Amino acid sequence: MKLIILILLCSTVYISAQVGLRSVAVKGTLKCGKNAAENVHVRLLRVTPEGKKSKEEDIAKEILDTRITGPSGMFDLSGNTQGRAVNETMIENPAIAIYHQCDDPKDTKGFRRVVIKIPPTIVAQTRTPKKTHDIGILNLEITYPGEQRDKNFKPT
Repeated sequence: MKLIILILLCSTVYISAQVGLRSVAVKGTLKCGKNAAENVHVRLLRVTPEGKKSKEEDIAKEILDTRITGPSGMFDLSGNTQGRAVNETMIENPAIAIYHQCDDPKDTKGFRRVVIKIPPTIVAQTRTPKKTHDIGILNLEITYPGEQRDKNFKPT
């Protein structure tokens, strides 16, 4: 009888831990003109930052994964809400934030920040994503709608 109660208790704890769990994955390639965009910081966010004056510290609270592009300019991000408070387990508006200095003069301070929304249909209700959303190839020479200059971004 004690064994049955223990099994039921463990099952309940496991199931309740999995109920709110969500995950998402995104990949793509970044270019600066004709060249691969190297050393670009890409972050996978749980929610899209609201407003044009989103502060870096607000964005930092929503990070699920972060990468720096290599010589090919490619990135592959994947993250889930494991370990977050119950009220923070939803991934309703996933996005990626791209921090770069493509086409900036050498003395320019800060990074250009582009936030791109990811379709919420790509979010899985599992620990690991079922599909990876491919955003394709983006040329960072272009000034994207809503792009900002972030002087407070600190590369890690």
